[in-house]
Amino acid sequence: MADKNLEKYQQEQKKIKDEIERKHGKTVEQLYKEREKRAKDVTELRVPDRVPLSINADPANYTEIHRSAAYYDPIGWKRAVREVTVAFEPDMANAGLPVRSAPSAVIRPLVAGMRPLMMLISVDLPEPFGPIRPKISPCSSVRLMR
Repeated sequence: MADKNLEKYQQEQKKIKDEIERKHGKTVEQLYKEREKRAKDVTELRVPDRVPLSINADPANYTEIHRSAAYYDPIGWKRAVREVTVAFEPDMANAGLPVRSAPSAVIRPLVAGMRPLMMLISVDLPEPFGPIRPKISPCSSVRLMR
């Protein structure tokens, strides 16, 4: 069943690839190189041909799929990620969950299946509110038990 789903998904990918090439009048390889150059220009502080668009949209907000599908239906989740990516046409987008052993931190241009761009993310979290180990007074516990 899983192999049949994967085969169907790959056929859908081929169809979408053909539609993208027809729409833009360029091969997916040419589109990939344009988007890769755009992203590289920005990261190297050069002026790109236009501002690159990067998204990390939650497919559950834009499609009929539930978030739990990311765990129990990875092919369905990838379809939803693809639907959002094709709709927004970003220069870079989260690749979604891997079907087979792909890195999870990969950022790919719209024309997937090519050499991926890598993006490292660093997040500074705020200090926690209040003490890490709160004090619990025995008096308040006794009052609650009455």
